Amino acid sequence: MNSKVNTNDDEEEELSIVPIFEDNYNLLSIKFGDKLNEYDYAFDRLNDLDYLRQFFKENEDYLSRPAWSKIPTIESAVRQVRNEAIELEDRLEEYSANATMGRTPDLDSLFQFLGGSEFEDVYELAPMKAYGPGRPSMIRIYALKLQPNRYVVTGAGIKLHDSIQSSPGIKDYVLQDIRRTRQWLLSSGILN
Repeated sequence: MNSKVNTNDDEEEELSIVPIFEDNYNLLSIKFGDKLNEYDYAFDRLNDLDYLRQFFKENEDYLSRPAWSKIPTIESAVRQVRNEAIELEDRLEEYSANATMGRTPDLDSLFQFLGGSEFEDVYELAPMKAYGPGRPSMIRIYALKLQPNRYVVTGAGIKLHDSIQSSPGIKDYVLQDIRRTRQWLLSSGILN
């Protein structure tokens, strides 16, 4: 499933949807042009120790927020994100397989509506989020719900602040990619 879409700078970019797990079409990912699909891109970064150290070095002030009091250092934040990423990726694969077999927990038990945003009252292709397993969780995965237990991942990242718009690392692309993917899906007729 792919087609071209105009981007903000009026150049056409090919968008496509790819399955994440072999022979399982419950969890899909958007792919922008020649880049890695968003799922693989996100989990590659969330498991990259050099990237994580640099990210937390640049955003160390956020670790002093009360929510992160149990994760006060760069190294503890790196460990937390990496552990969450490994566990979340395992859960996503397990829950996707469960959805195929009609068992729970499934993807619908993991994803929640993305509240507090412009999409609060959107039910067709509803923007959703899933948390990493940490408490509090530092990572989120964002997706559009196509139908029960079927999602297309639009992005993921480290969320260090109360809102997406104030969180470094995701504020510049998460909502934009949700909008772009949602518009493409609605206008392309792929869902029909």
